[in-house]
Amino acid sequence: MRKLRFIPDDAKLWPDEKGRRVAIVEITANCIQGRHLLRPSARTTELFLGVLGRAQELYDFPLYAYACLGTHYSMLIGVRSAEQMSAIMAHVHGNVAR
Repeated sequence: MRKLRFIPDDAKLWPDEKGRRVAIVEITANCIQGRHLLRPSARTTELFLGVLGRAQELYDFPLYAYACLGTHYSMLIGVRSAEQMSAIMAHVHGNVAR
């Protein structure tokens, strides 16, 4: 059985602020049917940043950039393993959807 998510060791080229080697990955999620469900507002921004902050607290990863637009959001993060990336994605995607 093939691995669905895999981060090779030679992709971990950059040290994070704690000196651990990380791979930089981009994660993007689109709203269903391209709908504008992430309405630009102060409340949406506050909630989105709260979800990202909680994810950083739980999974200890560097966040380099993010963008939250009406139909999708993206983030550039540093991960140490595919399992960590999967956990971060599940947390962020699930809580933004709620």
